[in-house]
Amino acid sequence: MKIFNTIIILVLCSFASKAQQKSLSIDLGVNQGFFKDRVFSPVNYHSYGTTFGVEYRKVNSGDDIFLAKFSGAISTLKSDYSIFFDTNDYQVNLELGYLKNVLNKRLNLNLGGQLHSYINADLFDGTEAITFFSNHSLEAAAILNYKLKTKHSFESKLSIPLVGYMVRPQYSGWDKYISDNADKAAKIILYDRGTLTSINDFKAINWQAKYSYQLGPKMAVGLSYQFRYYTTEIPDKTAIANNQLSLSTKFTL
Repeated sequence: MKIFNTIIILVLCSFASKAQQKSLSIDLGVNQGFFKDRVFSPVNYHSYGTTFGVEYRKVNSGDDIFLAKFSGAISTLKSDYSIFFDTNDYQVNLELGYLKNVLNKRLNLNLGGQLHSYINADLFDGTEAITFFSNHSLEAAAILNYKLKTKHSFESKLSIPLVGYMVRPQYSGWDKYISDNADKAAKIILYDRGTLTSINDFKAINWQAKYSYQLGPKMAVGLSYQFRYYTTEIPDKTAIANNQLSLSTKFTL
């Protein structure tokens, strides 16, 4: 709890500090992934769809970074066995972080933490079968930024969950509790019947690499690659991996 409070205090302090730069980035691209959830189905799936994201970032005079990001993907899960197994797949990510600058040269390095809500929900034939992997976690995070030339830059961001509150189906995709409370689907997926977890109960990694080209003083464009991987054995073996390639536009505010 003290760690959560510390991050919140640092975030609030970032608002009070004198800003060097504020920016808004918009990403739009494609999502391709792998999905295995033995609670939901014995079949392995591949996902194909669209990904999107919006990130607000503030860099203060000491090059410390505050960020708030909303991103997601809408995909279809497909198996090699039958088109009748196709399933709707929805992903949502909410991130709020503060990273302090520890190296400020041509190569910039920021280290810190973030709060991250990762939600993956899958619906087969409406709500005939449902599974979800929601994890609200505290993550260690790092951002490495390298300016190649005057208008070119490369950034890499890595975050790893340390502790979290995980929500999974208790039994299977045909859980009677879920069927009886279909009108409370959001509550069930987001936080109902969850449990406190650590890296002993699940493994996850989020990594992003982004190339940017500065078109002018107020606008940059680029290409972004995002990789997310989550796995757990609660209540049964589950592994979800997603590769996202996006075009990115950044506006300096």
